[in-house]
Amino acid sequence: MGDSSTGTRVFVNSHEVHEDWLKLTPRQQEILTNVVRGLSNREIASAIHVTEQTVKDHLHNIYAKLGVKNRTQLVTRIFRLQI
Repeated sequence: MGDSSTGTRVFVNSHEVHEDWLKLTPRQQEILTNVVRGLSNREIASAIHVTEQTVKDHLHNIYAKLGVKNRTQLVTRIFRLQI
């Protein structure tokens, strides 16, 4: 996928976001936001009232949608894209 200088400019509530953000469900966006904040899977699960396995399942789907293999690549991609 391209960097933030390519692709369509997308705005959500007057804020520009990368089009990859829109590939994610609202729950996946919530989980991703918590990952970027540095929360563990267990902490995310507790915060959003789901099991840790559910968080892991969502992360697996996020990785697939954004073309990354792990949490480190995910966070690196997010900061590079400035989602």
